Amino acid sequence: LPAGCRLPGGGGPGLWLARQELGAAGVSRARRRLARQDWPALAGQGHAALTLAQHLLGCSPEAAEAEPLAWPGGDLALLEEMAGITAREAKAAAGLAALASRATGRLVILLGNASLGGPPLWAAPGPWQQGLACIPARTVPRRQVAELARLRAQRLAGPGLLRALWELRASQALHRRGGARMPGLLAQAGRWLAREQIQALAAGRLPLALAGLPPAPALAAAQKALAQARAMEIQGRAALALVPGLAAALGRPASGGCLVLPWADKFAASTAKGGDHLYLAGLVRLLAGLKSVPLLLLIDETPHPASASLGRILAEASRLCPGLVLRGLGAFAGQAEPADLAGALLAAARGAHLVALRPLPHHGPWAGLEERLAGRASHLPLAPVSRDGAAWLLAGTSLAGLTLAPEASMGDPRPWLLTQAGFAHLGAWFRRRVMTLARRAEPPDGPWRRYRRLCNLI
Repeated sequence: LPAGCRLPGGGGPGLWLARQELGAAGVSRARRRLARQDWPALAGQGHAALTLAQHLLGCSPEAAEAEPLAWPGGDLALLEEMAGITAREAKAAAGLAALASRATGRLVILLGNASLGGPPLWAAPGPWQQGLACIPARTVPRRQVAELARLRAQRLAGPGLLRALWELRASQALHRRGGARMPGLLAQAGRWLAREQIQALAAGRLPLALAGLPPAPALAAAQKALAQARAMEIQGRAALALVPGLAAALGRPASGGCLVLPWADKFAASTAKGGDHLYLAGLVRLLAGLKSVPLLLLIDETPHPASASLGRILAEASRLCPGLVLRGLGAFAGQAEPADLAGALLAAARGAHLVALRPLPHHGPWAGLEERLAGRASHLPLAPVSRDGAAWLLAGTSLAGLTLAPEASMGDPRPWLLTQAGFAHLGAWFRRRVMTLARRAEPPDGPWRRYRRLCNLI
């Protein structure tokens, strides 16, 4: 059964199975322990009790700060090991960014690419830890910002919007009703879908499966996908105005000092499709137009170092804009990882607008996090790239909305865990743990809160 379906008695398949496993007596026992907030006893009752209790209580931000007790997804030691690796990545990325800023005398914008490059930026020192006041951002070209924001939404929300509209189109055809709403929806979607896609939707000629929801739920899903595309564009427009505007206002670091602005987003997809080179080239072009041109340091990982898609994206963006200098190191240049990463970075940064690298490259075989949770590849170590595909590890963070992952299934690890203060989203707890291991304190709410939200750092 799909994870989102509802069964008699309320809840989805996982909750229904938990109730069946517990029985009436077990359900009552779990409810009493939940009412008393007896978290250790609840942890000892088993995964079914945890599933029921989490459904009844939900997750709280406070619980993410407490010590973990149980995770139905697997071994907590694996999460701890992964957090330690990510914290080391964070320190390596922050050190390289500060070094590049001091050596070049330029402000560095540290770009973390989504689910692999984004988590290390949780613990990267931002301007709030560099003693900088939150000064007003300068105005940047609005037309460039607007077009980049639209392209960002097209890349991130377009595939889901296309699927939702096709399922609605298929549902209307199969049920022979509801077609009057389609032209209006397609007119709205034209901002984020190609003309050929709109025409194919109208004609019912897309090479996608004729499957989906009944007309009413399918219409709701399509409207939700449109709303997500709008929200993606709005958030992108705000971030694309803020970060370059701050870079323009800050200028260059003082002599011998450094300036680093961390920014996590989906700058390039692992598939190297969907116009990623257009977006990346446009972003670099926007920042290259500032009076004091910053250096973009893009950090990412790849499960395929011999054929990393980011290297192809950099090459395509360079061909599109010959005046821009975009360089990759190691796998992102189709080469072996440099023995002296810091030295290679400083050499590549000379005259460059962007340098892409792996801050903590792993040499040799590695195990995926999901492989280890399933009891496979236990002889292989975890590496930074082990997070690949583990969208559930980001639950409760702003990075979760950028993963482009399919809807969670019953077989996925639970995206929450039980701590000594209740239930927490797994990603929110993991983020706190990474920051703790990297010795970074959570910044207090204040004038930089908006920056951290728009740059997907919380």
